[in-house]
Amino acid sequence: PVAGNIQIVNYSPSLVAVATTTPFTIGSFALRGHGMARDKSSGYLYVLVSSAVPTAEVTLLKYPASDPSAFNAATPVQSLVIPDVATKQYPRVAVASGKVYVAFTDAAGTNIIVREYDQSLNYTGFSSTIANVTAPFGRPSVAIQSDGQNVYVGGTVNTGGNGDYLVMKYDANNSLAFVSSATFNSTTYLSDQLRGMAIGQPGEVY
Repeated sequence: PVAGNIQIVNYSPSLVAVATTTPFTIGSFALRGHGMARDKSSGYLYVLVSSAVPTAEVTLLKYPASDPSAFNAATPVQSLVIPDVATKQYPRVAVASGKVYVAFTDAAGTNIIVREYDQSLNYTGFSSTIANVTAPFGRPSVAIQSDGQNVYVGGTVNTGGNGDYLVMKYDANNSLAFVSSATFNSTTYLSDQLRGMAIGQPGEVY
């Protein structure tokens, strides 16, 4: 790849690289990838990128549903610059059933915000905030059930001493209404850091 750029690689089930594309340049280069998610219902691939500058704006890219051979050198069919989300705010993306969710910390690193976009990258107006985040460990994780019913967002929150990680469950079909939450507190004195989530069958959260 071009020095300083990033690539998106499509692998076969046996982990053989079959297709590659490079996101269009942002500023000089798109230097950092923040995550990607594929919508099984539509086949669209959504990718978050930005430059490496801490205050650089984050861009959400949408790639078309296609067979791997068509993915070579593919260009995004849509893109959205999110002007109030910067590289240093640890943005993450999840998608299912035509709904796209971007989670990030606010500029101060004390809140996690999740926003909902439609398949065409239009902001739906639905969002939620997790307050009292413990910077810098509050970087978010976000996951959504494959049927698009519930969204899970987590991060490390301040519990008056050491940080514990909190997972919030939202109703994706009801304006991101709160459903339930759970907090994990380890026996160590260190902050508990949530670095990733995955959804299995409905009700299974890892």
